[in-house]
Amino acid sequence: MSDESKPPITQILGDVRSGDRKAVDRLMAVVYDELQKLAAAAFKKEGGQHTLQPTALINEAWLKFGDELDNLENRRHLFGAAARAMRQVLIDHARRRDRKKRGGNNERVELDPGLKEAGEKSIDVLVLDDALRRLGEIDEGAAKVAEMRFFVGLSVDEAAQAIGCSNWAAAEDWRTAKAWLREALAD
Repeated sequence: MSDESKPPITQILGDVRSGDRKAVDRLMAVVYDELQKLAAAAFKKEGGQHTLQPTALINEAWLKFGDELDNLENRRHLFGAAARAMRQVLIDHARRRDRKKRGGNNERVELDPGLKEAGEKSIDVLVLDDALRRLGEIDEGAAKVAEMRFFVGLSVDEAAQAIGCSNWAAAEDWRTAKAWLREALAD
């Protein structure tokens, strides 16, 4: 949010928690452009493999986490909820689009260069979701950073800010996630 005239996200979330229903509209106005950029970046990484548009992803994600707004305290919580909701929308869409068990025309996401195996540039979103779920059971921090990277398109430093940890911790979590996912996705 670079526009100085806009109130901070934390202030608007406080208004939402206080029962100001108009604050929800103000919040959407403040974060929409940023969500749009994140969604567009996520789709750009997919190389045209997705049938959803960024606007549709944002709208569906907003509907999924909109009920949580009363429980969100700051920018970090908001974008964490947005990441989880975007991930769920992409997964739900992939499941609806192709109910076949792996290997069909499921949605695919672009892998980070550190995870790419020779020649493989993307992976089925359902396979990635399952791997991230398993990683989360072992290392929640690494799974959160990976979720922010894959499903929201954030850099490691941006993920650190969104999660509320140091850049160093996020970088370590990302290294852990890459190593673990490289092994898990090789299967």
